[in-house]
Amino acid sequence: MITYAEFWTFSICLLGAVQCFLLSSYFLVLKKGNYRAHRIFAVLMLLIGLRLLKSGHYLFIGEEMPRWWMNVGFAAHLAVGPTVLLYLKTYFGHKIRPKRYLLELFPAGLLLLSAPWLDTANFWYVGGYSLLLCYTLIYQALSIRLWWLEKAKEPGKVSSRWISSILFGTGIFFLAYFANYILRVIPYEAAPVLYSMAVLPISLYAWRSYPELVRSPGRDPARYENLNLDDQQMADIRDRILKLLENETLYLDPDLDLGKLAASASVPSHLLSMTFNRYMGTNFPRLINGYRVQEACRLLHDPDKAHYTIAAIAFEAGFNSLSVFNQHFKKETGVTPSVYRKDR
Repeated sequence: MITYAEFWTFSICLLGAVQCFLLSSYFLVLKKGNYRAHRIFAVLMLLIGLRLLKSGHYLFIGEEMPRWWMNVGFAAHLAVGPTVLLYLKTYFGHKIRPKRYLLELFPAGLLLLSAPWLDTANFWYVGGYSLLLCYTLIYQALSIRLWWLEKAKEPGKVSSRWISSILFGTGIFFLAYFANYILRVIPYEAAPVLYSMAVLPISLYAWRSYPELVRSPGRDPARYENLNLDDQQMADIRDRILKLLENETLYLDPDLDLGKLAASASVPSHLLSMTFNRYMGTNFPRLINGYRVQEACRLLHDPDKAHYTIAAIAFEAGFNSLSVFNQHFKKETGVTPSVYRKDR
């Protein structure tokens, strides 16, 4: 019979795994923004969710756990490090080499293929698990280094809260297991519990940044039907928004979302969306990215910014992803930023 403490420990692990699977599902279907980075983040959350499920299950049955399932959890753990690094590279617009990533995933793939045979006696407790934990910490260090270098290129322009929440969560994930097995300073059950709690701020930030993930399709249009805003009222809202954007340059904030803009204008979010859609013939992302592209064009013409890289220009203009910047810049101007700079 399980104890009260075991029940709550397993419940917390299960909650963390469910959060990971929900985030994975959301980002798998998310069309807004950097879709390639979203897909990689979905894979990352799936891997961590599998590891948490395995850990929670192990708390109940210990060494009686099926060998294949134990090794699936370890393989997922091993793949987390390279996937975090790949996500950051994609997020920051770096060129991705699929062959190199597949090579980095080779240890996890080999482990998965060996799942029916590897056990604690002949592999994990004779150095295998220690190697896994050190391997993942190396990738965490590489990910932090990449983020630090991106911040150093243009301080304050990298979307720090989102990336910080991810690196904080994965750092807790890696360090907790390391502290349990290598340092022997915390019990085994503390590792999955700590990460299950650490994934909460990632979930909250994701749902705050992407409100459409938790809003049912068609909800806003249905709400519009019951509103009686006339053209003059929508014109007033439009003027208030444009004044904020042009005078206070809110679009330079890489974390600006509909909720933040609505709060700054003291207008409910759904009325703001209604004004964009019905009166201005646009939507929030298109409007904000249009302003950011204009700012990027100005920076590309500025002789004092001639030494800036294209990535630095993108972050200076308010974008938090180089690939998204390139996509919107070409859509607005018809050419890439590099060509635009040469032809100025």
